[in-house]
Amino acid sequence: MDFSNIKKLIAQGESATLEFKKSTAQLHSALETICGFLNAEGGTVLIGVTDKGKVLGQEISDTTQRDIAHEIFKIEPQALINIQYISIGEDTVRKVISLRVSSGQYAPYTYDGRPYQRSQSTTLRMSQHRYEQMLIERDHLKHPWEKSFSHGYEITDLDQKEIYQTVEQAVRFNRLSSSARHDNIRDILINFELMKEDKLLNAAVVLFAKKTTGFYLQCGLRLARFRGKDMLGDFIDNQQIEGHAFFLVEEAEAFFKRHIPISSTFHSDKFERIDTSALPLLALREALINAVCHRDYGYDTPSVSVAIFDDRVEIWNPGFLPKGLVLDDLKLPHISKPRNKIIADIFYKRNFIEKWGTGTLKMINLCKEQGIECPEFNEYMGGFSIVFRFKESIGPSHKQENQKSLDSISQRQKLALQFSLENEGITIHQYQNLFPEVPRRTLQRELQDLLKQEFIERTGSTHKLVYKIRKK
Repeated sequence: MDFSNIKKLIAQGESATLEFKKSTAQLHSALETICGFLNAEGGTVLIGVTDKGKVLGQEISDTTQRDIAHEIFKIEPQALINIQYISIGEDTVRKVISLRVSSGQYAPYTYDGRPYQRSQSTTLRMSQHRYEQMLIERDHLKHPWEKSFSHGYEITDLDQKEIYQTVEQAVRFNRLSSSARHDNIRDILINFELMKEDKLLNAAVVLFAKKTTGFYLQCGLRLARFRGKDMLGDFIDNQQIEGHAFFLVEEAEAFFKRHIPISSTFHSDKFERIDTSALPLLALREALINAVCHRDYGYDTPSVSVAIFDDRVEIWNPGFLPKGLVLDDLKLPHISKPRNKIIADIFYKRNFIEKWGTGTLKMINLCKEQGIECPEFNEYMGGFSIVFRFKESIGPSHKQENQKSLDSISQRQKLALQFSLENEGITIHQYQNLFPEVPRRTLQRELQDLLKQEFIERTGSTHKLVYKIRKK
């Protein structure tokens, strides 16, 4: 770097990656900023330049260089800092000192025992919470949670039907060789990198476990429909779901369909109804998959959450964006940086996600196509959220207020109603016989939903409950 490069940098002004210091009298502050750069996207500190961009330079002595080296030594873990002394034009005495770093590989970094971060063009002390989270993320880089051995799980504890379905979908979308159809479960798990040394990895439990134990509180999903525009309102619907990742996605999709309004229109030249959701369901699905796939599983709590309010839908997951990504990057083409590479790869094989960082752009485009606001991306409370706003408030009069609409229930629930009509009722045992592959708790929840929407009524004793079509 020469003085012409320095002038070009100065012309840009101070920013998230550039800061000026008048002299080495501000060396301590300069190294705080270097620490912040290491914990973010990297950057340059120019010493010998005022905050207005005027070049002053300073004389460089042995003492100056020793002082700089001494302060750099206070950065932990050790980092590579590029130091240059650049002459000011023809002045060979006074120089500008350039301290330049790339984004640190082993963040969080501290200077003199304290962590720092950048916020726009300002250096701030990092919060204790953020520092601890970055320590966990650093440990995760060395020992990814998804690659650790599972606690007490065997192949028989996995949903083999879901595994074979994953293989079938991967072959269908040319993401796996057709020969994989002939592999046994053990070989499939090994090829999927879900098994090592004859032991299942945590990723296998997240993706395919029939049931999750107390060791896997991460395998949960909170679903809530609030009355009003904040969490102070009553619950219209509130659920806590547990299960493997694909089951969670399925349950969330059903929740969206129950609580997101549908408007119907007709073409003037065709007797054909066109149904349009108040928010693009594909965008909501993309955001939910993003949350389940990329959440920080190093935290056993809290769960991924979906909150529907009168004016918006918020989807939140534990864990900030991976290092090297900032919120503004999500609105542009960007490199994919999956936190959980094995889990993300299986979602990719199922054709649930793409590998090239296109998910957020897909959400944005789907919203634009429907003429609604682009989704908002935020980081707060140790996690990442996506907010979708309705064009108009959906209000409390929507169908979740027990209005009967066949559009609001699943195909399984419709078959349950048909069975009840033909057989003067249906029991949970009979419902299970109709759908033996579906967990009992899911079927119970579906019957409760039919009760809430007043499609059916309950008769009989606690152990012999019968659900019958509700009389008008």
